[in-house]
Amino acid sequence: MVLKKVRVGVIDVGSNSVRLVIYDELKRVPIPIFNEKIMCALGKDIHKTKKLNKSGKKSAKNAIIRFVYMAHLMQVKKLFVFATAAVRESKDGKSFILDLEQQLNISSIPTAFYLDNNYPNPFNPKTNIRFSLPKNCNLTLNIYNINGKLVTTILNNKFYSTGNYVINFDGADLTSGIYFYRLETDDRHNTKKMILVK
Repeated sequence: MVLKKVRVGVIDVGSNSVRLVIYDELKRVPIPIFNEKIMCALGKDIHKTKKLNKSGKKSAKNAIIRFVYMAHLMQVKKLFVFATAAVRESKDGKSFILDLEQQLNISSIPTAFYLDNNYPNPFNPKTNIRFSLPKNCNLTLNIYNINGKLVTTILNNKFYSTGNYVINFDGADLTSGIYFYRLETDDRHNTKKMILVK
């Protein structure tokens, strides 16, 4: 039996940019077939105002609308939207997300546990680890070396509510090589490979 390929897309809403990455299919090592980033400055001056930048919101909204449309044209069947802490923790972040959900008829609430491949990969020394949680849970995120030895713990039984998340990992203290990151919830776990090249 031949399984049909299902294209997967990720929209990463960061404090400075919005990026769309489309993969040919969901597999152990997905191959990106499209990658575009638009600078938006969504988090400009957020440390002073506690709100998203007004012009940044407009730029980010236009970018996200465009990316959703492009994903549709490229026949993406699964589209994940992740937002950094700037969007999640700002005073107007929830209203920004709700406005987008209503306009695009999409939901940022995930329906399944999902651990994405880190990006970039290979990396030096920073990379992003994205994941989706369909329900509230306690999370542990560990990094192991090629021999299976624990080298660092990023999250230790920390509570997370339902949503999509991005964790920035800095491997500056590690040597070049192959590592594995393992995300564990109360009842689920998944492990992915990443390569640090210095």
